[in-house]
Amino acid sequence: MNKNILRASFSLLMIVFLIGCGNPIKEDMTNYANELNKIAKSLELMNGKMGQIGDNKEAYLKTIRESVIPFFNDTIEKLDNMTLKTKEVSEINIIFKNSIELYSEAFDQLVDAAQYMDEDQMKKAEQTEKEAENKLDEASDKWDMLAKKYDVENLLKKFMNGIVKQEIN
Repeated sequence: MNKNILRASFSLLMIVFLIGCGNPIKEDMTNYANELNKIAKSLELMNGKMGQIGDNKEAYLKTIRESVIPFFNDTIEKLDNMTLKTKEVSEINIIFKNSIELYSEAFDQLVDAAQYMDEDQMKKAEQTEKEAENKLDEASDKWDMLAKKYDVENLLKKFMNGIVKQEIN
């Protein structure tokens, strides 16, 4: 009888231990999504600013120089400084950060193109923006697969769908 109680206690202890440990990938995804939701909120505020400018080219370019590009640079720094515990989420972060770097580069090119009325530079900015969108889609697809694999699809809606649906320009 004591052996059965001991076995039951041990089994219960193992269940509690396993539940308490959780899944490190799920935990990393949750923490990452929470951090990126803060970025998405900032992006939403910035988009609101951009929408209020109207047709004033100088104000638009000034906002890009003073708000948009610094936002992207700040986001890159935040992504660099995130403490991620799993390879899977770290890989998504690298791709996502690369997309933000490309967006920043595209806006730099856009400002140059507008400032110097350079059509070739404008085409270059458009191409860089397409590359950024492709990287963002890649990060979103990897996030989607990971979310399905670890049954955290609600987190997907909380994170990547919000980021991808934002109008960046």
